Amino acid sequence: MVISLYLQILPVLTLQSEIFIITNTTGAFNTAVGYKSLEYNTIGHSNTAFGSSSLDNNTTGNNNTSVGAAALSFNTIGYSNTALGNTALYLNSSGISNTSVGTSSLLVNTTGNYNTAVGEGSLNGNTTASYNVAVGYHSLFANTTGDSNTALDSYLAQQ
Repeated sequence: MVISLYLQILPVLTLQSEIFIITNTTGAFNTAVGYKSLEYNTIGHSNTAFGSSSLDNNTTGNNNTSVGAAALSFNTIGYSNTALGNTALYLNSSGISNTSVGTSSLLVNTTGNYNTAVGEGSLNGNTTASYNVAVGYHSLFANTTGDSNTALDSYLAQQ
């Protein structure tokens, strides 16, 4: 059983604890902090979700780490992914071994594998492409299906 925590600010600050991993059957070694984090996990194990709706659709994915609201939100079976930042790897469903650091980085990645995105909006449009490295604000922002690209601060180079 995993317990999700969230803060509610109304007239006074209160800390509420509610169980959100209601569908968990055999999943183990999971940590969930935040409203609806890891909500639909069934057998996925060794996942860490910190932030509202982070990893909330994960069912069988393993070894994922998400920090930020809606990070890895649509991941279902993807494994070994790391998402740091609000909506990082948001639409990832089955992609594996992706690293996303920055708000909206790898935002629409669904099945792409082995990508690294560091910086807000980096690899934002990536959907199915794999083996890409993007470092810097909006680097490789419009790449959708191109594989094996490397970009360092490419957004600034376009100015």
